[in-house]
Amino acid sequence: MQTNLQRGTFIPYKQLNQVLLALKTGGEGLFVSRLRLQPKEKGQPLPPNIRLVLMNDERTITIPVAADGRFELPTFPLDEAKDMELGSNLPKDATGIQLRIDLTTPPDQLDMATVRRVVKVGQRLRDELLPWYVRWLVPQIDGVTVCSARPDWQLGWPENGQNWVLPLTADASVREPETEKGQTSRPCAVLTGQEQFPDNARLLAPAADQPKLYIRLRQTKPS
Repeated sequence: MQTNLQRGTFIPYKQLNQVLLALKTGGEGLFVSRLRLQPKEKGQPLPPNIRLVLMNDERTITIPVAADGRFELPTFPLDEAKDMELGSNLPKDATGIQLRIDLTTPPDQLDMATVRRVVKVGQRLRDELLPWYVRWLVPQIDGVTVCSARPDWQLGWPENGQNWVLPLTADASVREPETEKGQTSRPCAVLTGQEQFPDNARLLAPAADQPKLYIRLRQTKPS
């Protein structure tokens, strides 16, 4: 069976490579990128037997794609990546690529120093390390969101021989990013790094509530 691969089916690989390379070299180990193929029409399944390749005039690199559309891309020096393209056997405009940036820090290791680093490094990545024409791929980072089955979060830290513990308040306006449309979100709280807590204040969230951390994206108000 012959499969025709189309070049340039997706966003130029040069742009993706710049973002992935910046996250790897300038992200200080705080971020991990996740790539996924998604059908353009929500609710539709991905086509079977997807082939995804990275190619130029000299070579073709096969990219394995999981059943749910997840895949990983290699990164290359900028000069080497400029002539590479992503190709696939998918009809044009049938699918798109979702680039998601997650935190590497688990909930039980999050402290305020890490929250402040996430915001600082994220802003530097976007504003200083990436050229203007790929910044749209990287969201403005304004903090960290924690979501759990129950709104039972605290910040704890030692100070002057005492252990301080203060509760975090759920923000009813925040939805967990993975919540399906029409479904009720789990409760969430937001830390921006501007709170008056010391750097060593650590998140306390019961593991039984399956807490999960997300990057807090800048909220833009419609004009």
